[in-house]
Amino acid sequence: MSLLLEGWSVFSLYTEALLVLLVTVFGLGSWGVRILFKDELPGRVFRFLTVLSLGILLLTWLSLLMAALGRIWFPAFTFAAVLLPVLSLAYLLWDAFKRMRAPMRTWQLAASAGIGLILFALLLIRLAFLKGMLLPPYDDSPDHYLIVQALLAPGPSAFGGLEQTAENYYHIGFHAVTAWLVNVSHSDGALGMAVLGQFFIWFAPLSIFFLVLVITDNLPAGFAAAVFAGFAWKMPAFAANWGKYPALTALVMLPAWLGLFWLFRARIRSKPLSNVFSILIVLGLILLHTRMVICLTVIAIAWWIVQRLKLSGSSRTLQLVLLTGLTLLWPLLFLKNLQIFYSNLGYLALGILAVLAPFAALKYPRHLAVIGLSMLAVGVAARTPVFFYGSNWLDAPFVQILLFIPLSLIAGLGFSGLSETFDHPISRALALLIPVVMLLLGLGPWNAYHPDPCCQYAGAGDLKALNWIKANTRLDSVVWVAGFKPKNYMIGTDAGVWVNAWTGRNTNKLKYDFNWDFPSTLQKVCRRGYIHVYVYQGGQDFSFDHNAMSDKPWLDPVFEDNDARVYRVYCPDFP
Repeated sequence: MSLLLEGWSVFSLYTEALLVLLVTVFGLGSWGVRILFKDELPGRVFRFLTVLSLGILLLTWLSLLMAALGRIWFPAFTFAAVLLPVLSLAYLLWDAFKRMRAPMRTWQLAASAGIGLILFALLLIRLAFLKGMLLPPYDDSPDHYLIVQALLAPGPSAFGGLEQTAENYYHIGFHAVTAWLVNVSHSDGALGMAVLGQFFIWFAPLSIFFLVLVITDNLPAGFAAAVFAGFAWKMPAFAANWGKYPALTALVMLPAWLGLFWLFRARIRSKPLSNVFSILIVLGLILLHTRMVICLTVIAIAWWIVQRLKLSGSSRTLQLVLLTGLTLLWPLLFLKNLQIFYSNLGYLALGILAVLAPFAALKYPRHLAVIGLSMLAVGVAARTPVFFYGSNWLDAPFVQILLFIPLSLIAGLGFSGLSETFDHPISRALALLIPVVMLLLGLGPWNAYHPDPCCQYAGAGDLKALNWIKANTRLDSVVWVAGFKPKNYMIGTDAGVWVNAWTGRNTNKLKYDFNWDFPSTLQKVCRRGYIHVYVYQGGQDFSFDHNAMSDKPWLDPVFEDNDARVYRVYCPDFP
């Protein structure tokens, strides 16, 4: 209940943004379903999930077009941003009026209202993550914030014209949607990203539900997969702590848009139109995050290989055993990640998954083989460095988030296989207890409903310190902030990561345990050309040590609030 209350308080702060987002997604999706599928979809649940998935796809592309238009003439961006939800609402009202001619039965209306309330409660639970948050977490968020701000700035962006924008924004899709939402709802640009991130976390189980439903045409199996995706493990919800919003969005949309891809190929009678929307899906995923190129490539290759397998004859049993073994093999490549992010409930969910996997192999051997081959390729990509980039083809956080997809899919496929193998009302009812139990157990504190202390850098004192820097320092000032160097680059470790994005002041990083007593310290801090120099100290475990800095005559504490401090550095050549 406390989660619902916390979520409601956040919803009340961002009511306009969330309602605009939901109305636009449902409006665009409903219009798209009517145009593309003539409303000939099997069942209300299937149509609902199709509407959501298609609505997000259309919103992503329209946001990209509006952002591009804003680079040419910004008022056009603002006008289109407002017009889009207005037209979406108008279409929903018109559609509702038409459907009133064939009203739903009482039980259908009650069921729809009940499902709506449940989904709204789940959205509130995810929004509770933002309760009391002042700035999005981790050191990636300021970079995303700068891109959104550049898209919202009239005239050429900070990166120049349209060509430079396309070159620098390697995951512009998420930022374009955020810029649209912030523009139309007048939300805070920084926390607008976080609100959108929690929306996609809410959508994650529905995305898995949709793909499993497309594959199996089995509602209980889709429900089981959704429960596993939403409640069985920390991911993808925990990724919000890292501010990995573009990666999170792309991976959440991958199952839903793969389901749409299948629908477009199977149900749109016009082949050119089907091809156009298939291309929109592929490019849309890539524009959400460029690493989706790798994901889509390995899936396509795995599907091409499996399509050439012949699962028939006397060797079918052996083939099924080998496919099951392949499914059980790939998790060995990700044991550490599974132990950290997917071992909730004392490995109960993974244990149930191991029981369901053979049933998935029995009924859906080709799909299971595609999952297995794709994940083996992901394991290789995660360990293979890019020679010109200094990192692996798929970085660790991306893979850690990605794992929720194959695990949840196997749960859904296995549940479908189980229910078909034991086709009896009693056995089906007993099988349905699996996702229900997982749902009840999954509502525990381990599912990232609240921020993790690891990554929440900014407190009230930090926000005041940032505003002080913005109001009281020169534009050409340099601020030193705390960092940590895990490999060949340094990442920020406290709210100092926001100094550049929030204030426009230049920043440099020093290791959080920097030795302030070293003889050459002053020379290192006061580099040639630096005139107005400051040091930012946050209140995190990996911030600069106040005790080590307090006795330095050349460091003057000019601001202090709680654990946040700003020091002015008196350089030897300072006028």
